Amino acid sequence: KRKRRASTSTSTSSTSSSSSSNPKRGGVAATMPSTKRKQVSMTADDGEYEEIQLENGGFKRRRIGTKRWSYYCLHGKRINLCKVCEGASLCEHGRERQWCKECGGK
Repeated sequence: KRKRRASTSTSTSSTSSSSSSNPKRGGVAATMPSTKRKQVSMTADDGEYEEIQLENGGFKRRRIGTKRWSYYCLHGKRINLCKVCEGASLCEHGRERQWCKECGGK
């Protein structure tokens, strides 16, 4: 059996240990607790999504009923795969690192 952690809801101080933003991710860590967000429910070809606009121009979205968010840059691409934002999954040749033969991928 799992034990539940006791929540400390009496403290109102907010600590921002992740206030340093990573420039490759577009500063998402600093903009997540935004007060200027707009929640939109949209229908795509493969299901319904919940989308929230972020302050840096990007957005995050997830399928209705799931917990994990997918982060997108202001160009509409996944943050780690955007060539303009220099995504972390891209190599120096502009390809995905796992598929680039010159970098040792598949």
